[in-house]
Amino acid sequence: MDEFNQKQSQYFDGYAATEQARITDSQADQIEWETFSSVLGPLEGRKVLDLGCGAGRYAIRCAQTAQEVIGVDLSPKSIELANQNAAALGLGNFSGLVFDFKAVRWENYFDLALAINVLHHTSEADLVLKNLRFSLKPGGSLVLFENNPLNPLFLPFFLMLGQLRSHWTCNYLQSNLFSLKALLERTGFEVTQVKRYGWLPTGLYNRSLGFKRWNDWANRTPFLRCFAAFHIIEAKRKEETQP
Repeated sequence: MDEFNQKQSQYFDGYAATEQARITDSQADQIEWETFSSVLGPLEGRKVLDLGCGAGRYAIRCAQTAQEVIGVDLSPKSIELANQNAAALGLGNFSGLVFDFKAVRWENYFDLALAINVLHHTSEADLVLKNLRFSLKPGGSLVLFENNPLNPLFLPFFLMLGQLRSHWTCNYLQSNLFSLKALLERTGFEVTQVKRYGWLPTGLYNRSLGFKRWNDWANRTPFLRCFAAFHIIEAKRKEETQP
């Protein structure tokens, strides 16, 4: 593992307990999952890869209906927790593995790959996405969940602070929608769906549904939704055409 990934691994080993605490059945967590899963579609009979799975927050939900889920992460502590969480629920179809993101390659194996807030934790996004394409079956889908740097409320501070503390190294505007679409196109994907999600931290939903109603209204408003906190992007694996 190179120096960059060692730094990421150490950071997420320290963050694992915080991630574990986020695995709840709170109102906010349910709303966030419902929004995200609406892009995934039915999971029955599908093999799913969760790149950067952490303690299994999304991977374990997927494993409750999918045929098989493999979660990979740089952090040994996070993978330990993910496997424990899956075992506690009797989910024998989940496997958590410690992996360098750049080394993830299962040829034509998965129907669906997830990369949730992962790209700003990798120094070689092109290589990571090319390997994900290689790992997907023909017609398979990739779903990205990424920060929107145009959100004015908290993400600019969050992203810049992360860089100052060397937690990640992405260019501040790397995760804007145009850059992400271009990245997907040049690595062999075709964007099929984009959703914007959230203006305010979802934890506020546990205090009042008024925050959710405001978020829902903002996400439906054409101008305002461009400044939502996150992009959820679905992209299909493109097949190479013969000359």
